Amino acid sequence: MTEGEKPREQRPRRSHPSSPMRVVPPPRPGPSPTVAIGALIAILVALSAAAVWFAHSSPAVPPSVAPSIAEAPTSEVPPELTRARELSLEVRRVLDQASDAMAKDPHAVKSPYPWGTIPDRYKEIVRTVRGKPFERDFWLEHTRMLAVAIARLSAAVSADPDNPDAPQLLTVANDNARSKNYDAVIRQVAEVMKGPESIHKLMEICFLIVSGDTNQATAATAKLPPLAPGEANRFEEVCRHLARTLLAYGTKKGAKPLDRAREGLALVRDRTAPTLEEWQWALILVYASVPSLFHEDFGKKEAGQDVVDRGLALLGRTGTRPPFFAQLDPAMLGEVRRVIRDAGKRGMGFLGPDAGAQPPPPVADLVLGASTARWMITAADPGREEAQLWYGIFLNWLTPATPALTAAGKDPTLARMLAELDAVAAARAKADPSGVMEGIRARLALIRGDPAAASSAAQLARSRADQAGYRTSDETVWEALERLAVEIKKPVAH
Repeated sequence: MTEGEKPREQRPRRSHPSSPMRVVPPPRPGPSPTVAIGALIAILVALSAAAVWFAHSSPAVPPSVAPSIAEAPTSEVPPELTRARELSLEVRRVLDQASDAMAKDPHAVKSPYPWGTIPDRYKEIVRTVRGKPFERDFWLEHTRMLAVAIARLSAAVSADPDNPDAPQLLTVANDNARSKNYDAVIRQVAEVMKGPESIHKLMEICFLIVSGDTNQATAATAKLPPLAPGEANRFEEVCRHLARTLLAYGTKKGAKPLDRAREGLALVRDRTAPTLEEWQWALILVYASVPSLFHEDFGKKEAGQDVVDRGLALLGRTGTRPPFFAQLDPAMLGEVRRVIRDAGKRGMGFLGPDAGAQPPPPVADLVLGASTARWMITAADPGREEAQLWYGIFLNWLTPATPALTAAGKDPTLARMLAELDAVAAARAKADPSGVMEGIRARLALIRGDPAAASSAAQLARSRADQAGYRTSDETVWEALERLAVEIKKPVAH
């Protein structure tokens, strides 16, 4: 820090729950601060990085449909816009290559760091689009389309073993040059983005947030000029709500991230014919806000069920998929799915330890647990994440909560939530090779006083779990199924 320079606000580094997921057997009771902040940065950067033709830069991601300013025939696309998109692709390639290198061996990523070229590319992008009629649309498109690439690099940096804010216990002697350099590079981009128009200020704010300077970002946000109401400014207003969501997460002050996200979602939901752009903005708003659920800084029992349900619908897991759904970027869908699933894991971690306590937990906590279990199942990928459902739902919450759920089963709200949980488990049970869905259904049948249905489901759960190898590979799950069989034959007094 040079003489006279104001110290920037320190904040936890990038390990928000959108980071690439590790499959951890029993979830710990409570969120990891590292995992909680990395996804924030993943989204923070997503706001500010570029590349319209996102899908073309990675062979693993199928092509996306170009947004509004790309709808004109190629012959009518201004050459400056074409060049800006080419430069955006170059940024994307830098990000992808840096992420690959960091994921493979972070110690091999040495100065000069690969992301150091990004500011120069942004300088050329700014020179190319500044003052052009399409500039604002380009930056909004730019914000929307590069979220996953930036999120991936942010997650890779957060997993860097030389990062003192990473999960490992490190000493101050450890080298953290990569993370310091990354912040400095992003701050350079924020300076590049300075300009007279509101869209310039908004992009500058986004990069300030990424660089960790939330004080200056907050001050700049407060000075944004108001936008005239109407369709012409709707997406810029949505982007502002996204920036405010991220600031709420980063500063832990004022309105909660969920409240800010709801303001943005109100501008893109409940429309008779949603567009691809609206769907993408809504996905990013959900992505930015869901990590605050079951977070110790925002209330461990913050529900946010409306935002989660909106996210599940956007993922195509519930409701009707729009005609353009196949054109959505699958990597972004995967990121949103992960943060929802992980919010459910955190919720089970918070609610589980009290589920079997005396006195029993309040009915509101039981309702929240049932609802969270429902959307955790909905967000989980079939055939890949059953172990997390065995531990997160069946073992850590539903089993210890059985007495309390049985005693409070006549509560109409709780009864409805348990019925919804049973319906979701039933829909997934046919394709579930692990037996976890039938195990959950057996517990629910026991809770509602139907021992015949409980016995049938428990037998099927044991059979499938045995075939899946749980009898020999996971004694915890197998012993829990054996205890369930005993409970069904001779229910304990509640």
